[in-house]
Amino acid sequence: MRRHAREPDYMKIPPLPIHEFRRIESRGPYFIPELAANRRCTDKFFDVIFFINVSFLVVFTVVVIWDKNLTYGLYGQDACGNVCGIKNVYITNMSEGCKVTDYTDYPIFLYEKNRGMCIREEDCKAPEKKLVHRRCFPENMERSRLERLLYETLVHSLESMSTILAMMLVALFLCLLMYLCYLINAHITSMTLTFAGIIFVTLISINSWFLFFKYYKIVYMLPSVLTLIYLAAVVIVLILVGDSFTLVIGLYAQAIKMIRKAPVLLFQPLISIAFVFAVDAALVYMILVLQFCADNVKLAHMSYHTWYAVFLFLMVYWLHGMANGCQCMIVAGVTAAHFFTREEPPHCAYLRSVWVTLRYHLGSVGAGSCVLTFVRIFMPIATCFENNKICFVLFNQCCELVKAHASYFTKKAYIMTALHGRSLHPSGLRTARLVWLFMCDIIAIDNLACTCMHMASFFFLLCSLLVFTLMTAQLELASGARLAVIVLIFSGTITFFYVSLMNTVVETLIVCFCEDRHMNDGSRYNPYYMSSELFGLMIDALELAYKETQTQEDS
Repeated sequence: MRRHAREPDYMKIPPLPIHEFRRIESRGPYFIPELAANRRCTDKFFDVIFFINVSFLVVFTVVVIWDKNLTYGLYGQDACGNVCGIKNVYITNMSEGCKVTDYTDYPIFLYEKNRGMCIREEDCKAPEKKLVHRRCFPENMERSRLERLLYETLVHSLESMSTILAMMLVALFLCLLMYLCYLINAHITSMTLTFAGIIFVTLISINSWFLFFKYYKIVYMLPSVLTLIYLAAVVIVLILVGDSFTLVIGLYAQAIKMIRKAPVLLFQPLISIAFVFAVDAALVYMILVLQFCADNVKLAHMSYHTWYAVFLFLMVYWLHGMANGCQCMIVAGVTAAHFFTREEPPHCAYLRSVWVTLRYHLGSVGAGSCVLTFVRIFMPIATCFENNKICFVLFNQCCELVKAHASYFTKKAYIMTALHGRSLHPSGLRTARLVWLFMCDIIAIDNLACTCMHMASFFFLLCSLLVFTLMTAQLELASGARLAVIVLIFSGTITFFYVSLMNTVVETLIVCFCEDRHMNDGSRYNPYYMSSELFGLMIDALELAYKETQTQEDS
């Protein structure tokens, strides 16, 4: 089979044998995945960077919380520091001319142009003012609009917590049901999920558009638009996939066999989800603290709270990527342990993979989550300015460098690190060379399988959104829209990590297939580790890719 694309320079170097790649003696035995005793901490630089950033985050958090207590912000306080709705007894650092005031009968905090004050509930009347929980927002104040939006979202979210939890349980139930059906029969489940999903989403779309034109509520328009997007995406994918759809189903069947050997993997997404939700809860708490903190301390002509907010969002995004990276490396380690075995299945493979990831490769996880983020941001910029004559030579060289290395800074680099215990950069380069050598980048059924899984995730979100629409049809326009976004965020997090589990197993099988073919020849004395079903599946995919290539050349 010939490639249409030119071979990159870094692909011309063949992958090193495992002994040379691991830098061990050629005569000694080796295991895949590598034993914990033979591993070393990888990407230590990013370990140091990560812990330094966490230290700064802790210090900044203590300073911000110490500056203003969240209780004061939630209840509101006047210019002197008296909290609304309580009997104030003592105020630290009271300004001159202020006094301690009993605000038991004044529970409402009113925003004024220069200062806030505590008022009675009957003093906050529409249309000039709007009462949200214990805060009174004047309609004509620019500053209060953002804070009112934040406060209304918080209050409505707390009041509708049961609805949000119900939607999260719906998404979780659908994900677990999908895996249960796949464990029973992968082929029937894939076909049912595809075609039954199309029929179900079509009915949802027709019903949502009917309700929207009948009642003219945006709460019905959101599922209507999303269902149309889903149907269009499904049709496009089915047209593009064509004959590869059967191969994708076969790849799912092989992935499910691995999950059946290690059913504990189904609990790993729950751990990742719990970690992400804890980080999100801390983010919401600190946003509230920041919103109600005083801005009297400046840093470089900016409030230090602004610097902290930017740093906080970057750290949260980094931690989200690390949660996904840790799950990827743990799942890859367990899958590889079951793949490269000819005898009894390995014992405690999951616990070993968790220990290896947290003990030796946390730096690689941090490096991948950090570098991948910046690569995704920089690549469009590099592409836009690639042919621009105004660009300097140095910038053009940076563009070429990013293009050359972006192809192996992928999830497969995590997988190779889990297999051999090397740093992310050499692991990603080895993966790219193996995939290129055995033409797995041409067949691309792993990418198709991941795309189909993400479409299933989108279908689950539609189902959650449908249940949410039925439960909250009587809400106001703004409240319903805000809650819908919150439901999509939480439900999307659950479906993302469960879909990522299947995608990681699929990509691990592709990497293990390449590694197996590289070190074995399938002969009687050097047989493959892979099953005959997986080998036949990959050969069929190569033949199909060859036919498509011949068709393109003939045309």
